Amino acid sequence: MRCCYSRSTLPASDRAIHARQSHSFPMTLELSFVAPAIILAAYTVSSAVGFGSALIYVPVLAQFHPLTFVLPLGLTLDLAAMLIIGVGGRRDADMSEIKRMVPFALIGIVIGLTLLTNLPQKWMLLGLGLFIVYIGVSNLKARTHRPRISARWGAPTGLAGGVVTALYNLGGAVFTSYLSRRIDNPTVFRSTMSILGVVSGLFRLAAFFATGLMLQQDLPQAILWLGPFMLLGVWLGGVVRKRIRADLLIRCISVLLVGSGVSVLARAVSH
Repeated sequence: MRCCYSRSTLPASDRAIHARQSHSFPMTLELSFVAPAIILAAYTVSSAVGFGSALIYVPVLAQFHPLTFVLPLGLTLDLAAMLIIGVGGRRDADMSEIKRMVPFALIGIVIGLTLLTNLPQKWMLLGLGLFIVYIGVSNLKARTHRPRISARWGAPTGLAGGVVTALYNLGGAVFTSYLSRRIDNPTVFRSTMSILGVVSGLFRLAAFFATGLMLQQDLPQAILWLGPFMLLGVWLGGVVRKRIRADLLIRCISVLLVGSGVSVLARAVSH
């Protein structure tokens, strides 16, 4: 006897998985023009200043698609960009900081992934909006010199960064707030951040496959469509880096982040 089940008769957990796997990413006006422009801008900035791609594309794309779709898409593009730009050598990285942070970051990613797959979209957007506004305001108020902090902050920073990177792909901002006050050498700082990004990215990639988030039917289409704009952004960033001061670019982006965060908050409230 043949049995048919409607989505309403499925358990809640199965309905959630079905919803994630059947999410549609059609060739809409947003996909055709807005998403490519945002991806291009995000990776231009990231290539120019060394960070910040997710700070730009996550709050914008999250207003069109669920975070459970945006984050696997962004993670794939981020890992590809890291391979293209190049990962800082282990020889230059501060391995003591990495060993201090990574175990707690992995725990944080597990916690964040649990929240990502269970929290309602409205609360996810509220958290994202508040975090983006905080980062933008913090960058605008940033002092040129901040005092060195204790290594004891490494563990809680790793945990918090892991949660935030799983929830919003924005853990780099948390890691930067700690490492920038621990490492003075720019080469060592960039190499340390690079290795942290790769380790956390690969762990999240495995976790996204395990939970089915990387198996959504329209994800390959979105990656193939937006990938060339990521590549173009990486190239343009190299050109921009030689012509525009990084601190000026960061301040301009910070103003945009505040506006973007406010927009996400407004959408969350009306969701």
